[in-house]
Amino acid sequence: PDMRGHGHSGKPTKPGAYEMKNFVLDIDSILKKEGIRKAHFIGHSMGAIIALYYYKLFKDRVRSIIVINPDIKVPLRLRILPGIKPLLRIAKKFDQGRRELIDFFLTERSGFCIRSLAQFAKNDKKLRIRLFQNVKVPTLYIRSGKDRVIPRRDFEKSFRLLQGADLFKLETARHDVFLRSPIEAGRAIIHFFVANHLVSPMQASAALAIVLLSMSVGFFSQPELVS
Repeated sequence: PDMRGHGHSGKPTKPGAYEMKNFVLDIDSILKKEGIRKAHFIGHSMGAIIALYYYKLFKDRVRSIIVINPDIKVPLRLRILPGIKPLLRIAKKFDQGRRELIDFFLTERSGFCIRSLAQFAKNDKKLRIRLFQNVKVPTLYIRSGKDRVIPRRDFEKSFRLLQGADLFKLETARHDVFLRSPIEAGRAIIHFFVANHLVSPMQASAALAIVLLSMSVGFFSQPELVS
């Protein structure tokens, strides 16, 4: 889903609207509206914190969690972005792949989100650390080998806190995994699902067998059924 302030979702103009708990409640509203009782959560960067926060509030609705480059605290590089808009406008001309992301950081909303995340990290430091602890569902931790946003020491700390999680490292990926390395990330996620029996590889092969059997029976008895 597009988070509030992003994409096609609503864009509140008050800073308080971007408190972390509001993002979590938005997700819960979507699940209820769609009639989804349980889901797999995949969160990147701030989205990883939202996914873990959701788990703490609604454990019975989470089947598994995949965190990708989670920001256990707000990096300095991220905090200064809203203040260097002239440089971002120049960067936008040369980096076509991240135009949408840069456009977001050029808005006032980006400052609201970053300040909210920083305030959350400062005021609820213990809660923020507890988000990574005592996660009882299958968990995958994906991190980029060349992430220039999240410091390596923060990755190591958050992974230690997230005890029992599987680790997958994308050696050549940067922070924006799904823009730069979507196939590799997708394969890691699918492997995690299969390895933890969250989906069965037999489902696809069984379906194929049924289709082939139906086609062969149809061909030998009534060829028109094949079509």
